[in-house]
Amino acid sequence: MGPTREEMTESEIESLVWNFEDSDVSVEENLKHYQRRAQSQFYRFYNSLVYFLLMELPREHCSLILSYMSQLGKNHWEIHCKQGQEISLTFFGQRVSVSSEQKDDHYGTLTDWLNSISAAMIARDKEAVSVLLSVKDTDLVQLNNPGNKGLLPIEQAFFRLFHAYFSGEDDQERHLQLLKDVTQYIDDESIGKATNCEYWQDYYQWLIFPMYSLVVISWGYEKTSLDEAVIAAIDANYEFYAYIAPAQNNRPTGEDSLSLFNEAALFHLITTGFLATHFQRTGETVSFDTEYTPQWLIKGEGPTREDVLANPPVFELDVVLQR
Repeated sequence: MGPTREEMTESEIESLVWNFEDSDVSVEENLKHYQRRAQSQFYRFYNSLVYFLLMELPREHCSLILSYMSQLGKNHWEIHCKQGQEISLTFFGQRVSVSSEQKDDHYGTLTDWLNSISAAMIARDKEAVSVLLSVKDTDLVQLNNPGNKGLLPIEQAFFRLFHAYFSGEDDQERHLQLLKDVTQYIDDESIGKATNCEYWQDYYQWLIFPMYSLVVISWGYEKTSLDEAVIAAIDANYEFYAYIAPAQNNRPTGEDSLSLFNEAALFHLITTGFLATHFQRTGETVSFDTEYTPQWLIKGEGPTREDVLANPPVFELDVVLQR
């Protein structure tokens, strides 16, 4: 017999309380190697957010966790983009100085940036969004890159497209050029030539191309409905984590895939970030609700970031379980 919901929640709360303490920038020890710590904390909070969402725990607690993710992502990228400098950062208004390190290959990818800006857009954190939009393609690093050739042109093209989307680019000529730069890679053969790596072929096909479709629809260049595109993105995400990722590592696939427990498989942060951005600009969203892309996060219907920062919810078992 496995742990009860109460036991699992208590364990998650203990982990969160430790993460809150570990993120306290007033503690000098927490500022050591802050560049890597900030983004690793981001992913720990992401994991906790997934649990709170799936267990349908209070929205104010989810909103505070998301606010931490937004600030941590902001600070990581601010340091990442300024090598060898003493940098002044803010964390929920508290200003601290940290020294930047060399670019961190582990947390400087397109996916890391997409996760960070998606969290910031969902949280409606204007400060974080502004910092993340100051990131340039030359700031990214490329993992799983045979020959270490630097950022692949295909990655550069997708970053520029997604950056324009999140920044609210409205020039149609610019739209068309960015889309043209990406469409040259749409088919499998072109991806193969552009990446020379099986990992990247699967990565783009199942995780990145669905986001491209959302941009095309949001900008009005595709008649496919938003509902269809989001369902396709959800299906592609499942395919990647149920079959592609485990097969690459010679692990069980399908319903037995352990990759399905990855936070990115349980809650689609990036897709939700794209949808939240689209909703903020157009007032349009999908016609259905799902645990992968919760409508209340897309629409910003929960307690606001300002509300939960002014009156932080208590992370105690009885409060969280609303007993």
